[in-house]
Formats: sequence, structure tokens, C-alpha cells
Amino acid sequence: MSSREREMSMLRHLLVVVYLLGCIIPAAARGSAYDPLVDACVGGRSPGFALIDEDIPTDREKSLLASEVTYDFLLEVDPSTAAVAVVGPTSSPIVASLAYDPWSQMLYATDTSTDDLLLIDPFTGGTSVVGNTGVDLSHGSAINPADGRLYVVGWGPYPERESILYGVDKLTGAAHTIGEIGYQYVGALDFDPASGVLYGALGGHPSDASLIAIDTETGTGTLVAPTHRLTALAFDPSGQLFGADNGSATGVPSALYLIDKSDGSWSLIGMMQADNILGLAFGVGGSPVACTSWAVIKAMYK
Repeated sequence: MSSREREMSMLRHLLVVVYLLGCIIPAAARGSAYDPLVDACVGGRSPGFALIDEDIPTDREKSLLASEVTYDFLLEVDPSTAAVAVVGPTSSPIVASLAYDPWSQMLYATDTSTDDLLLIDPFTGGTSVVGNTGVDLSHGSAINPADGRLYVVGWGPYPERESILYGVDKLTGAAHTIGEIGYQYVGALDFDPASGVLYGALGGHPSDASLIAIDTETGTGTLVAPTHRLTALAFDPSGQLFGADNGSATGVPSALYLIDKSDGSWSLIGMMQADNILGLAFGVGGSPVACTSWAVIKAMYK
């Protein structure tokens, strides 16, 4: 990493610290403990440290970022071709979801091997642990673009594996249960920026693949339509829905799809030539290393 890249990475981490302090300081001013319902870093709009909407970077182009968990990389994906480029290695074993936070300009993620909430630099892949969520097998996470609240989905005990929606404190990783979704193996989440609806996708057997809408107050899921098997979802800023299938059910490389959010129909964009994609998110970030071959990528980081 060049000295310039190190400086930018340090600056982004400093901004995150300042952002998080903006949630803690108002609580101290009240003479009370941090209250996630009051201070939950919802868009940085907590009293005394209000980030107005103009402070949120909206004019920078967002990249499609992906987490690959066989070799542990953060990747950048071309949404028109599915070609991948390396952003950098992550230091967490199974980054099973990605959610971009526009206020801190960082990625939040979940690790299904440790149940930890992670913070990832979208320009380098540098990863740190926020805290333990206590949520088992959290394969999906999403941040509401309207208020900054973080949601994750976890799975209940085997063999039922009923999916449960949780709200998560972005400062500590502590999770609180919202409710059962009513579907098994929900493995992806994202908010539609156009409607504000939280969508989920089932990542189990292809015969059960469905797109659902989830009530963030109760956790209840409602069927939208059958669709392709998907292990990751990401809405672009215009409201187009992209999905990835990690290929574990068919033994092929991960593939990128464009999904019609109204009827679940899909079109294949391309094979990603990456082994196991479990997270997708559009965010300000990207890669200085362009590669066209997954074999080249693996050779670079042996």
C-alpha cells in the first residue's frame, strides 16, 4: 500500500471514530447511558452532532463490492459484465454479508464463524471487529438508507433453520430480536432506496428460492415471487436489484444476476469467476488492482 493509500485509510477510520463519538457524546450530555433507541447512530442525526443530509456524499459513483469467503477477499464487481477485481484481503474467516453505511463510508459485515459484527474499509478490505452479535449464522445484513439502522438475519436451530430478523447496535454489535420472518434460510438482505422496503432472498435449495419483503417492525416476511437461488442482494442507487448465487448448490463459480423486484424474474449478467460470494453492496470504494482471471487473483494472495 502506498503512503497516500495509508493516509486515506487512516483518515476514513478517524472519520468513523468521530462519527461514533457523535452518538456517545449526546448520551453523556443527558447524564445517561448510551441508548441505542435514542442515540443509535441513525444517520449521525443524534442531538448535538447532527450530520445534515448535505454531509452525506451522494455525488460519488458507487461500486459493487463483494465478499468472497474461500480465499477471504473483498472484491469489486463490474455490474455490467460480472468481471472481478481485488480490493484486498479481509482478516475475518467468513464474511457472509455486506452493508454499506453512507454516513461513515464504511462497510458493516457479519462473520458466521464467530458471530461478530465487522467494520471493513471499502478501499482496502481492512477489517476490524465491532463486537459479538450473538446471532447464529447471520448471512444477511442491511442498513436502512433513511435512518441508518442496521438489520441482520440469523438462522434458528437445525433442522428447521427458521430465519429471524434482528436490529443491531452499530457501536457494540449487540443485537435485539425483532421477530421471526416465517421462511427458512433467508441468506441475503437489502433495502430498496426507491421504496424503502427491506427485501430478502432465500439461499437454501434452488427449489425453494424466493424473493420476499420484510416488515422491519415485526420481522414478518411476505412472498414477492419465486426467483433464482441467491446468497447476496444489492440495490444500486437507482433501485435496480442485483443478486449473486455462490454456486454451492450446483458446484459452479458464483454468478451475478439482475433481478426484477416486482416478479422475481432474472437475467444472468455473467459468471464472476470467484469461488464463494456471500455478500454484495453498492458503496463508495473500489480496487487499485484489476484482474481478469480468478487464478491470477488467487496466485497474488497465496
